[in-house]
Amino acid sequence: PQELRFNRWLADRSIAFLERQADAQEPFFLWCSFPDPHHPFCPPEPWASMYDPASIPLPARRAGELDDLAPFYREIYESAMQLSGRREPTRVGDEQIREIIARTYGMISFIDQEVGRVLDRLESLGLRENTIVIFMADHGDMMGDHWLINKGPFHFEGLLRVPFIWSWPGHFPQGVATSGLASLLDFAPTLLDLCGVPIPEGELPAFPEAPLHLPPWPGASLAPQLRGECQSVQDSVLV
Repeated sequence: PQELRFNRWLADRSIAFLERQADAQEPFFLWCSFPDPHHPFCPPEPWASMYDPASIPLPARRAGELDDLAPFYREIYESAMQLSGRREPTRVGDEQIREIIARTYGMISFIDQEVGRVLDRLESLGLRENTIVIFMADHGDMMGDHWLINKGPFHFEGLLRVPFIWSWPGHFPQGVATSGLASLLDFAPTLLDLCGVPIPEGELPAFPEAPLHLPPWPGASLAPQLRGECQSVQDSVLV
């Protein structure tokens, strides 16, 4: 049942953390990481049946597309290659694709509810105005696009374009989407910059007796972009 699902547990633990921090009156960092949406596609009710698979349109796919791509795409499609926690071919029927998408929509709606609970508590505790909130994901899912499911070494937008939503009342304009380039590598330097924390560069004294010598911090601070001062802070990103 949803009451015992990890999404609910994580939201409850996050809310409890916020309640402790409201009393502490000191800066905090909370990483609330939901495993969903993710395969296996098994959300609890009522989310599992919230969306009717028969009503789900199939993704656009072109006949012969796999013949035009690098050979490993067809190998993943047809063979039992171990990839992304899966040991079976990605070649599944249209009925299964519709069910995968419908159940994923259900998982997303479940996450919407739990994120809403966390944000509502942040608001009721009086912490919202002074808290930077970021909603992000590590990768997308092919969901049948290009005849593929799950993830893999695919440079398609279904995997590369992920949520990257920043909210800070009074500091960032609301409801604005930018087409400027951004990468998940920009997350840490941006957050450190906004909090006034120096961004490490060069030597990182992880162990005083053997400091690690690192190249400059990867990524860039998106702070000017988030404030609406520019369209993009960088002209390229590496995937």
